[in-house]
Amino acid sequence: MAANSSLEQSVREKAFGRLVALGSTDTQFLYDAAQDKTQNTRHRWVAIRALGQIKSPEAERILLRLLSDPEPAIRTAALGALGDLGKDANLSMIASHLEDDAIIARAAAAEALGKIGAPKAVLFLEQSLDSRSNYYRGSSLWVRQNYVLALGEIGHKDAYPVYLKMLSDDDPLVVRATVVALEKTVGHSFGEGRTEVQELEAWKRWLNNNL
Repeated sequence: MAANSSLEQSVREKAFGRLVALGSTDTQFLYDAAQDKTQNTRHRWVAIRALGQIKSPEAERILLRLLSDPEPAIRTAALGALGDLGKDANLSMIASHLEDDAIIARAAAAEALGKIGAPKAVLFLEQSLDSRSNYYRGSSLWVRQNYVLALGEIGHKDAYPVYLKMLSDDDPLVVRATVVALEKTVGHSFGEGRTEVQELEAWKRWLNNNL
């Protein structure tokens, strides 16, 4: 039921909650379902995300192994579940997927780093923002805005230099995401009563004064 896209979201969420509750005592069922490559991908996806809620040591080991699964959807699910686990020890493994072959997995890696919230993830996100793999024929890929939003979830001043640079990025989606991330990090806005250009200049002044 949790994997059935034809059901209403509320029904699927309740089914997922029951699965997590049952899996907390019958963990082997979820371990097997998550790793069974003969299973429907959607079923595996649900089992993997449930492992992120159960948070057992074996679940963590399985999730880390699944990061090398050939299916992008499975890697994406494993990254999301590792984000739910929230362990700093997994930062490097998660961050390595900021340049995954599948862009959906890159976005999931960024979201996971944001959930964990460790300041040391700022450097990983900054490096990927500048990586050539996140450009196509000179154009910024959409996933770069996810990296900036993840910085906002981390909410640490170590990201200030990155924000300052991204406010002048060529991709307007990245610039707008930077404003959103700044507001989340700092706790206030410069948008009221200003044009977009004035808002960006206000943030640049603020960042230069606080670096």
